[in-house]
Amino acid sequence: LLPSNINCTMPVVISQVGNGTTTNTANILASAYPSPFGNFRLNSKQQYLYRASELQAAGIKGGYINSLAFYVKTLAPVTTYNNYTVRMHCSTLSALTTDFDTALAEVYHPKPFHVIQGWNSIDFDQSYAWDGVSSLVVEICMDANTGGTQQNCAVENTSTNFISSTTISNFGNPVCSVLGGATPSQKRPNTRFSVCGIKADTSRFNYSWTPTIGLSDPTIINPYNNKKTPHGT
Repeated sequence: LLPSNINCTMPVVISQVGNGTTTNTANILASAYPSPFGNFRLNSKQQYLYRASELQAAGIKGGYINSLAFYVKTLAPVTTYNNYTVRMHCSTLSALTTDFDTALAEVYHPKPFHVIQGWNSIDFDQSYAWDGVSSLVVEICMDANTGGTQQNCAVENTSTNFISSTTISNFGNPVCSVLGGATPSQKRPNTRFSVCGIKADTSRFNYSWTPTIGLSDPTIINPYNNKKTPHGT
């Protein structure tokens, strides 16, 4: 983890995973999950899985994730969500289960989050370094919401062919620490990732030049031949 105000020397790329136009429910105000902004039950915990292949296909090549965004098509009456928390984890999972992933790092600390219609960007308190090859688990949790049963925001989602989201919700008891008993779904909110790319660390690469005749060192990035001319240029 790094502070969210890291000095990003590479271009910041905003990439979207999922482009479905349906929402978590056909009703304007509803009780259905997944919805990252939901007050139907006052407490909820959700995890979303993004396969590495999906992230790569969206143009994300690894780097520091600074924020997430979800698209709200229709607002619910309650638009401020208390103790809103976001956690993330690089994972080898290809599908979620009814047990929650527990090896997550907190990137957005618990605080009220106000929702608007349209794209809602959650700017992290700490950036998360995605390695570019692992799947990614994102957890959204909120506790102690108020206003009674006020339904969930209608959020645009996409259907997948694997269990890509899980949810547990409760009217009375906090659920952020609950480890199992989640309801699985093959639908997942459309998500935009804001990513600062990572400059390649060439000191970690292995080099092997051929042919080796006359080279100063065939295992370095830029060897010289006997005429002091850069090899391969």
